[in-house]
Amino acid sequence: MGHKGTLLRFLDSRKEESLDILEVGVAQCATGLKILKQYPNFTYTGIDKWEFDKTLKYENNKLRNWNSQEKWDGIYNTVLETTREFGDRCQIIRECSREFLPTYDNKFDVIHIDGDHSEEGTYQDIIMCKDLLKEGGVIWMDDINLKDIKNAINRFIEEYPNEFKMENKEKIIKL
Repeated sequence: MGHKGTLLRFLDSRKEESLDILEVGVAQCATGLKILKQYPNFTYTGIDKWEFDKTLKYENNKLRNWNSQEKWDGIYNTVLETTREFGDRCQIIRECSREFLPTYDNKFDVIHIDGDHSEEGTYQDIIMCKDLLKEGGVIWMDDINLKDIKNAINRFIEEYPNEFKMENKEKIIKL
């Protein structure tokens, strides 16, 4: 079971609670749909720009298969269609995380970051999310096997050692 499997096991341990979840980097919303289906007490907010970007360093499959803006628009419309049944428990936002998150004032128990996989992009996503996290909340990082993501996490933890700690390589906890 990969990183998303460990995220779901973590959520399973808290399934009786009413958690607010934010996901940065939704793509086809596979993680969001699993959360919405498995945890009826949770709310889910997903943000993604659903924009074709041929400069994505670690996204060879996306570059090969989703190689036009038309395809990304289709993915976005499919996400809207498949999440509609969850009503008020689900909010889908089509924006660039770095532009939108600084304007957002909701707080979340768990934030799953699976967006820009570059070191600076990942670091900026963490920075944008840190103030949206509730006390004792968790930022769950995806694709932690990638060097750029590891570097971004390490940089963040070094800069905020009194506010956040790392646990299990993929989980940043707000102290």
